[in-house]
Amino acid sequence: MDLLGAILTYHSLDESGSVISVRPEVFARQLAALAGAGVKVVPLTELRAAPGPAVALTFDDGFENIARAAPVLARHRFPATVFLVTDYCGKQNDWPGQWAGAPRLPLMAWSRIRELSAAGIEFGAHTATHPDLTRLDVSPAREEMLSSKRCIEDATGRPVRSFAYPYGAMSAATRALVGEHFQAGCS
Repeated sequence: MDLLGAILTYHSLDESGSVISVRPEVFARQLAALAGAGVKVVPLTELRAAPGPAVALTFDDGFENIARAAPVLARHRFPATVFLVTDYCGKQNDWPGQWAGAPRLPLMAWSRIRELSAAGIEFGAHTATHPDLTRLDVSPAREEMLSSKRCIEDATGRPVRSFAYPYGAMSAATRALVGEHFQAGCS
């Protein structure tokens, strides 16, 4: 089987050693390795249509420390998508349901999001409050998705074309909702 595309998903760039963390210098080496190998890195929404093998880079949750990635991405001219939990922007990742071992870290404020958007980082929706959408009825699940989408579009002035399922949890109903409102969904 040939590899047509892959998504490299990150969360936090920090020194904590958490399972959701990558040290910034390791991240920089990984991107240098991709560039050195001539790997084609494309925007997430273009991955399926990319001619030949390609990779998309994404970051879940919108941690403030992702700003460290911007100069590395720019150096290699790599696009990336950051998925935001919009009701927590400018706060910490302490939403209900967060696993006990997760490091509590600051999330990007709207001023940082606008700055990175202007620099070419794409932002995607990751819901308003990070619930497990498979435990919600269709109407509240839709509102979680669309509220997040609207907030990002209002803040950046750019369309939100992609969505990441909190906890990777999805169902036929949530996939259908994502299909109605986004070009790409990640789990």
